[in-house]
Amino acid sequence: MYNKRITESRYNGEIRGILGTRQGDWKFTFNPIISLALSRNPNGRPVELEVFGQAMRSFGNDFAVGVEHYSSLGRLRNPAFGSQSEQTSYLVMDFKTRNHFDIHIGIGHGWTNTADKRVFKALIGLPF
Repeated sequence: MYNKRITESRYNGEIRGILGTRQGDWKFTFNPIISLALSRNPNGRPVELEVFGQAMRSFGNDFAVGVEHYSSLGRLRNPAFGSQSEQTSYLVMDFKTRNHFDIHIGIGHGWTNTADKRVFKALIGLPF
């Protein structure tokens, strides 16, 4: 059984655009994300919009720190802004291990009632 707390649809698809630039030791990215429920659910098959932004500063080739912000704006036809949307910011760190694994960790704070108040995230990139 899948977890309906995460999504009401068993199958989903998404399209992510990625815009970014590097300015010296700084990297700035912006990702608009459009998602679609591919299977039936009680709310129909809405097209939803999320926006992600990141600013990172590198300290050498193997270490960076920065901030990220995620905004879940809801249905594309009728987006929610401000306190009606899901807003979460993270303080993040990227680094490489001796075996060249990419590690991305962060601690987040939800700013609106619909967002989790505290979030810890960790991503591990495996070289191949």
